[in-house]
Amino acid sequence: MPELSVGVVQERLSLAFDQSDPSLSLKDLLDAHAVAVASECGGVGKCGFCLVVVESGRCSPLTSVERATLSDEEITEGYRLACQARPLGNVALIVVEQ
Repeated sequence: MPELSVGVVQERLSLAFDQSDPSLSLKDLLDAHAVAVASECGGVGKCGFCLVVVESGRCSPLTSVERATLSDEEITEGYRLACQARPLGNVALIVVEQ
């Protein structure tokens, strides 16, 4: 079973998840494991509050919403919107506090 490794305020969590539902976003998975991720738009990518930094692993390609919201520098540094990115296997990430 794939694993989501999450860094939250200097704490590392490993969360197993079932890849049978490819529509689940990183935010969905984090919410399901009670890991707080800021969001004011209901997961449609408009607020930009659910920032995570993907340290390793693969996620779905950047969405047009992410390209419009994130700067080129943020994209290069691995920033993603948790509501838009979907894990494609094991992923290590850091939740960015707002």
